[in-house]
Amino acid sequence: IASCLVGSEMCIRDSYVNQPMRLFSEKGSAVQGQFAGVDEQGQLVLRQRLNGSGEARFTIAPADVVHVERIDE
Repeated sequence: IASCLVGSEMCIRDSYVNQPMRLFSEKGSAVQGQFAGVDEQGQLVLRQRLNGSGEARFTIAPADVVHVERIDE
């Protein structure tokens, strides 16, 4: 999945958009949410629904991702 994330935006768009996942960084942190795509700077974007209305968005560089888990809902 990491090579897919780095290598082909179309692969990402077709396979992972709106999929719940957890990304682990090389610094040991984790981000969980629905995969929203790749932004203009090439960062991976995950979004989380907040209680009530609204959402939070998190970005991470593909090179910083060391592990990806798809989460079954």
